[in-house]
Amino acid sequence: DRSDDHFIYLPESKRTRRLTSVQGSDSFLGSDLWYEDLERRYPDEYDVVDLTSARKPEEATYLLRVRPTRESSAYDEIEFEIAKKDFYLLGTSYFRGDSKTPIRRITSSREHMVIQDGHRIPTQYVVRNDVRGTETVARFMRMEVNPELSDSLFRSVALEVGRKIPGLGRQKKKDKGM
Repeated sequence: DRSDDHFIYLPESKRTRRLTSVQGSDSFLGSDLWYEDLERRYPDEYDVVDLTSARKPEEATYLLRVRPTRESSAYDEIEFEIAKKDFYLLGTSYFRGDSKTPIRRITSSREHMVIQDGHRIPTQYVVRNDVRGTETVARFMRMEVNPELSDSLFRSVALEVGRKIPGLGRQKKKDKGM
């Protein structure tokens, strides 16, 4: 069954890569991001362990600690740092076993956010992996919320050949001769 597989288009190589569900804790293209980080999350996939208030120098936050209910999760517990004033997700810490120290932490700051169609979207994540002693900065450009796209763009054949997505091609500027 391949219903849990995802496809990601890699513009630099003009290739599509299949992401299988068994790759959840694998490194994404050699970075500190894991494939599991790219998956959508639902509240019913977690049991709440604790909810506390905290204070960063910049603002008041909630710390929501949860335990994934999926056995396939790469983590034993996750702590979400949520801004009190607008519920924006500022950070996520991932724990294994009984450790009080996270193995990984993903943060995003307000200075790297855009608002599109009422959604506040981070354009940069900093991923710190304390096990490897490394850090990855992931930047996202040219994002669009709810674009109108044909279902045919997401068929396996179209993904494998790297079919062009309308509106994403580079536009050449015309010289208007000043």
